[in-house]
Amino acid sequence: MHKTTLILNSDEETQKAGYDFIQHLKCGDKVFLHGLLGSGKTTFVKGMARALGIKSVVTSPTYTIVRSYDTTHHTIKKLYHLDLYRLEPDVDFKSIGIEELFDDRLGVVIVEWPEKIAIKNPNFDVIFEYTGENMRKITITRVI
Repeated sequence: MHKTTLILNSDEETQKAGYDFIQHLKCGDKVFLHGLLGSGKTTFVKGMARALGIKSVVTSPTYTIVRSYDTTHHTIKKLYHLDLYRLEPDVDFKSIGIEELFDDRLGVVIVEWPEKIAIKNPNFDVIFEYTGENMRKITITRVI
């Protein structure tokens, strides 16, 4: 297991961290994002999307649960961004019709609030914490 900790001082730095993080991903990876509301999870995903060549505006899929984006990346062809905040705890992810996303071998799946559903085995866990005004501590752990 490999762990990296970053201290970031702005939304721009958080996006840059997401942008740089893409180099560690491969098709089929699952990334779980943990942190309080407004802690930088979606901002991090915006940077990831930019690195993948996604031109669409990336917003939190809080009300739609999932947003998918086609990429122009040379290997990763799809980004699936899930926000499970509104779900009841311990929902079986098969019951909400998203299990096929986890089988897409040409995409990556990014999950905000993964503790809400019964999915396991992320490739990366990313924890977002406030450390002061506009400052964040992000801890990235490679799990698998």
